[in-house]
Amino acid sequence: MDITPAETEVTKLQEVYITASEADPFWQPIPSAGENEINNDQYGIKCKFGRFGSSTGTYVNQTTILCLTPNIQDDPEDISTETVQVTVAMNGVDYNDDSSEVDFTFIGTGGVVPVWVIVMGTLIFGLLIVAMAACLSGAQRAPTSATQVTEGGGLAPKRSGSSAMGGRSSANKGGLGPIRGLSGNINPSGP
Repeated sequence: MDITPAETEVTKLQEVYITASEADPFWQPIPSAGENEINNDQYGIKCKFGRFGSSTGTYVNQTTILCLTPNIQDDPEDISTETVQVTVAMNGVDYNDDSSEVDFTFIGTGGVVPVWVIVMGTLIFGLLIVAMAACLSGAQRAPTSATQVTEGGGLAPKRSGSSAMGGRSSANKGGLGPIRGLSGNINPSGP
């Protein structure tokens, strides 16, 4: 099978001719005798354009069917270019989904996102995650910089002028000097 034309804009209704080979021709549907017009419309030729829906088809001859593209409800800006499979149901119900190799392209007004935009967005997102992880690990280390290891191996708050192992500073070799307690009072005897 073949299709002419093979593409149209999303906003236009287009007549499309589907042709078959003479070895595998179309057959004209014949309504049952005694049926009224409403039931006969139900069993006419239908053309389905993938996810965009179906429309009525017209039998032209054994090798040609005329279809009209469906009225598309999607916003043309949401579609850049989309190719769908076209299938035909000669009885209006049973489409030739398994044997159809006919594709039709709808062209919308939406833009295509270039690959480099996706790659750059992914890289920026990755850098943001790394920066957040570094910030969080730095925040976890901050409280430990105000502590020191005591002679017994425990942790205690750092005092200005003392070394990490509790040694005396060079400025106050004779003793610790006055130390302020939590209440702010001076304790001359030291700890």
